[in-house]
Amino acid sequence: MKATTESSTFVQVRQLLDQTERDIVAMRGEPAKVAGVIQQVERIRLMLGNLRAAGVDVRAEQGRADTLNGRLDRDAALVVKRVGQSGAAVELVGSALWNELQATVAARRAQARRRQLTVLGVVVTIGVLLFVVLPAVFPAPPTANITAVSQLVDQGDLDGALARAQVEQANAPDDLQIGLWIAALHQKKGDTAQAQAAWNAARSRYDSEVDYYSDRVQVFLAVGDLAAAERDAEALRALDGGATIGTFFLGSVRELQGNNREAIELYEQAATLADKENRPELVVTARTRMATLMQAGQ
Repeated sequence: MKATTESSTFVQVRQLLDQTERDIVAMRGEPAKVAGVIQQVERIRLMLGNLRAAGVDVRAEQGRADTLNGRLDRDAALVVKRVGQSGAAVELVGSALWNELQATVAARRAQARRRQLTVLGVVVTIGVLLFVVLPAVFPAPPTANITAVSQLVDQGDLDGALARAQVEQANAPDDLQIGLWIAALHQKKGDTAQAQAAWNAARSRYDSEVDYYSDRVQVFLAVGDLAAAERDAEALRALDGGATIGTFFLGSVRELQGNNREAIELYEQAATLADKENRPELVVTARTRMATLMQAGQ
């Protein structure tokens, strides 16, 4: 009789394994199956334990059961979520496996929170290092107050602007652009020799010809020397790597000259070139200037 019982239990456990293997695949899309899968796996555990105690070889069946347990453990978060969605938690009260799965999810969430806090701590530490400690230990070189110089130019006070520019250069000797302002202001005042000396001194500090002309054309635009700005913009367009920004600056010259039609064409060319060079900021700037001029012409 005992052998017959064991044989019957062995057949039942295999059938239950077959059913549970199908159900565990289906449960992702069918929340109602999840509670049943948990109960079936728990029943399989019990039946296999009884069979082992009776001396039955259940190694193959135990392997299948371990796979099911592993699957539930791996998908514990989904299993707990699906049980909640199906409202089946009440069916699992007293289930050891259900309690194990909930404990696993809670432990993993706690671990994830600890990991997030650790990462956050590292980020904060790096932020403090980059923006507080390093600037204090290695302060950035001072920069010239170009705005103050520009305001004096706008007020028509070229002598005051030049004097302020010279003070700013003394305070920020590593600032490249302030030397260009000094040269441009000398040129604007007609001090040819002093302008040329200042241009030479400024040029010697630039590694890139494109950067030099890009900065210089902006200074010419700021002091209102459109003829000089146009020459520099054309020079930029002829330089390798300077066509895009040179075209944009030539558009700015035409806009300030009141030639909106040509300015729009140049801005459009600059936007196209910038798009090909993956320079989104210049694309946006050029198209914004285009749109403003087109709207003004309506």
